[in-house]
Amino acid sequence: MKKKNALKIHNFSFRYAGKEEFALQNICLDVQEGECIVLAGESGCGKSTLLRCLNGIIPHLLKGEVQGEIAVFGNDLGKNMSLEELSAVTGSVFQNPRSQFFHIDVTDEIAFGPESMGLSHEEIVGRVDEAFDLFSINHLRGKKMYELSSGEQQKVSFAAIYAAGAEIYLLDEPSANLDYAGVINLNQIVKILKKKKKTIILAEHRLHYLADVLDSIVVLKNGSIEKVFCQGALPENAAMQQWGLRALDLQSFVNESAMCSIPAREASVTEEQKDVPNLSVKKLSFSYPRSGKRVLHNLSVDLGYSEKIAIIGQNGSGKTTFSKLLSGLFEPSEGAIYDEGRGKMRARQRLNATGLVLQESSHQLFFPTVMEELVSARREESEVDPEELLYELGLEELHNAHPQYLSAGQQQRLVFALATVNHPRILILDEPTSGLDARSMQAVGNQISHASAAGSTVAIVTHDFEFVSSYCDAALLLKNGRVVERIERADFGERLLSCIPIQ
Repeated sequence: MKKKNALKIHNFSFRYAGKEEFALQNICLDVQEGECIVLAGESGCGKSTLLRCLNGIIPHLLKGEVQGEIAVFGNDLGKNMSLEELSAVTGSVFQNPRSQFFHIDVTDEIAFGPESMGLSHEEIVGRVDEAFDLFSINHLRGKKMYELSSGEQQKVSFAAIYAAGAEIYLLDEPSANLDYAGVINLNQIVKILKKKKKTIILAEHRLHYLADVLDSIVVLKNGSIEKVFCQGALPENAAMQQWGLRALDLQSFVNESAMCSIPAREASVTEEQKDVPNLSVKKLSFSYPRSGKRVLHNLSVDLGYSEKIAIIGQNGSGKTTFSKLLSGLFEPSEGAIYDEGRGKMRARQRLNATGLVLQESSHQLFFPTVMEELVSARREESEVDPEELLYELGLEELHNAHPQYLSAGQQQRLVFALATVNHPRILILDEPTSGLDARSMQAVGNQISHASAAGSTVAIVTHDFEFVSSYCDAALLLKNGRVVERIERADFGERLLSCIPIQ
């Protein structure tokens, strides 16, 4: 049976209102029913803009100049389809599923779409039950949305779209906030949708989990299609890197990267510093004051000068809480953090010694231009040249841009610049590479190496095993608020991917 043409994009261009340059230029793409198409490319290349054009956010909510045509199942998006008609056949899943929920209860959330369509009670119940079964989430019935993990919330998002009858799924970096187990579960969701002949369009940087389900990778650059890779002719990891793309074969990437040497931390450590840790964590426990829930249990670990150490584990294992204790945002309930193994460090002392990059980058940006952000953060004694730092992070052309208008990846690099501009003694990064393409990841990795070479102890909360194997000396595995293993770099190839259980 001949497949239907789900999407036909012909000579499509778009320019945001008030902008001189086009964000998309002469896009031509045919997508058949049931295909999985990955939109890839460096941050700011136009992936998210194209998705906004496909789901109707452009031009209905974000105005601008449109040229060319987009047809959805043969209907011209600009002429024959209203926003309501488009939303009946398309559904979107964003990086943060919480931003698109309408109800507190899981069942109510999944029923919201069919209810808003005016379907009968029997049909609503049938669709909801089918969605629960299809995505294997019956155990979430009756639960509250805020009780769910990121991966569970994402499954509910897919179930809600499925119950509403969507035929085309538009996903904007759906893996960005997921742990390794969640990413593998996302692969299973895409397979389920393909079996149901649903069409999937993803904007994504992490590609390894899609290698066996994608039909093609469409590489965008400066708003235009630069290259298309089809299933059966996908490039090796080395060739992917040449295109600025992430690895398709994660295991081989980790194996190869772990065998490569990285700058030795001993080169920047004095003889005195070799004998003592920069920070010593002793019998550290933490409970949230209101709930009394204990999140960390009796942690003890030493962090050496210039050490680059990853903090890994499943969502909810306590990684972010641990990083907030290290940085001085929290005080421990029990135990303490010691300076060079001697004096106890209070929260303010740790905060003054720390450069911090939070997961929500936009929450750390306050000034009207990129350069003002950087100049305001730079202390007088700092020897770092702000211009040079922006150049090294690929932000040199954004001096006068408003930080809140930058892409997620650009914001992340800017916050990283703010954290490193004063050569902090401790550098703590919470998911610094989520939403970053391969070249941006390399730029951040190089800056982390520079910070380490200058003496900073770098602790990185991350699910990104490409990054860990490329830049870290060791990894601390957390499980249920406890450090269960320290994995040395030499053992990454054997242990890194196998240490996270897949549910």
